[in-house]
Amino acid sequence: MTVPHFPLPVELPREEAATISTAELRSRLLSEAAEAIYEKGMSVWALTDPEAEQDIDIFSPEGGVHRGLGFLSDDNHQALRIAAIVLGLISVALGGLVLVSTQGMGRLVALGAAVLGAAVPSLLGAVAVRFAFRTASEDQEDYLMARLLDLGNDVTWLALRNYTILTLVGLGVVLVSLGLMLLEMRQRAAPAAPVVDNGSAAA
Repeated sequence: MTVPHFPLPVELPREEAATISTAELRSRLLSEAAEAIYEKGMSVWALTDPEAEQDIDIFSPEGGVHRGLGFLSDDNHQALRIAAIVLGLISVALGGLVLVSTQGMGRLVALGAAVLGAAVPSLLGAVAVRFAFRTASEDQEDYLMARLLDLGNDVTWLALRNYTILTLVGLGVVLVSLGLMLLEMRQRAAPAAPVVDNGSAAA
């Protein structure tokens, strides 16, 4: 049988429909909705009504869900994977140019600074998006919409984690490199120890 009053066609065996709990049904519907959105995009909400029209305010929680989760599709995932590979190769090439064009510990400082420059803005963006999802979820009374916002919140955690790691790596490289540079400068500035000529003293 088809679950009534749900915008996606979800089939349940009659035996399961008679025994399933409310919490299990909600979890099942959310799982089916998430999988359908990933495979086909946000247009799946109109599958039960091909003539339906969506008029969603971009700056509303519903608009955030529509734009945010609509981006998390299989096609976009494949495109982003290819883009990540290409950008990764470009980053490696640029990192090699940095190492070749600088000398000494300046190489590591420049490389760490480049990683920081790329990671920090992305980290701030991920924090802002995650905060927006969490705030909208807490203020949302509709159960399904709240769970979809929670899903977006969980997805942004992956980006937040990755950019945090990159930020810490870049910061660590910069700090270690600066420490080694200061140590090298102190060693160069230290006065040389006097040289004792044993041969002259014996004569």
